[in-house]
Amino acid sequence: FCSWAKWGKLRTMAEGAAEFAAALEASITSSGRPRAVLLSGGGNDSTGDALRALINPMGTSPQVLDAGRVVAHVAQLRAYYVQLLSAIGAALKNKQAESLVPVLVHGYDHPIPAGQGLPIKQRWLHRPFVDAGYTLPDGTIDLPLAAQAMRELIDALNTMLIGLQQSFSFVRHVDLRGTIALHHPGQPVAGWHDDLHPQDDMFKLMAAKLDAAID
Repeated sequence: FCSWAKWGKLRTMAEGAAEFAAALEASITSSGRPRAVLLSGGGNDSTGDALRALINPMGTSPQVLDAGRVVAHVAQLRAYYVQLLSAIGAALKNKQAESLVPVLVHGYDHPIPAGQGLPIKQRWLHRPFVDAGYTLPDGTIDLPLAAQAMRELIDALNTMLIGLQQSFSFVRHVDLRGTIALHHPGQPVAGWHDDLHPQDDMFKLMAAKLDAAID
């Protein structure tokens, strides 16, 4: 199930919840079980056209992101998570493993939409802000404004995920925010391979946080 091509978006994961739950249930036997389930979803659902729909065109509002649209977007992501977690919960309950197999969720670190990496990657985060007019006189992106907007969106995603712990006892939220900035203070793009993905050493730091959340 670690296939980006098949499960690249949270919506697809939710639509395939029954398939995943069945595989999870089958993996819990008298001789063994998974140590944990890691769900990483919502990031790809918030890039490109989805992100563009959340951005107020420059000069139309004092806020970069439309607050109402962000609330609706995060609510939709929550609905997908609930659909997926409900199926997982049923599978765990069938095997009396609700307290044995934690489900880890995370809301990513704060991405920097600087347009790093191959030009084709700029469509994820960089182009939506540039197309909305958030540029400097020289035509480059207004990075402080765009980065702050992404921080707000990622924080909203994390707040939603933290709340899921109240509805699903087997869910554990792992906070990855600030991981890269802590190790590269004052260097906004350092530690990032591109606008979305950290460099390998930063991935290792995040993996360690996830590992620490597993009993």
